Amino acid sequence: MARRKRKEGIIRRSLELHPRTAKRLDRLRDAMEATSDTEVFRRALEVFEALLESEGDGGGKLYIKDKDGVFTRVTLRYTGISNEAANIMQRPLEPLN
Repeated sequence: MARRKRKEGIIRRSLELHPRTAKRLDRLRDAMEATSDTEVFRRALEVFEALLESEGDGGGKLYIKDKDGVFTRVTLRYTGISNEAANIMQRPLEPLN
């Protein structure tokens, strides 16, 4: 079987996932009706990046409203963002499409 030609500009990454993490990824892919793990990662990165940018601006917060109308704040599990990472986050992104 012939190998497919790689798309220009695509970088291939290999990930090692704990079995629980792999199951979570599978559940997300199914729930999102995503066509690939790559699509799940791309969407998740967009959301996470928006969260970091919002919190880094000194006031943005994300809340989830449940079916009963109760709001819960979403907090990130990280120890903080370094100055270098904050500078990187300020750079404009190229469109994904």
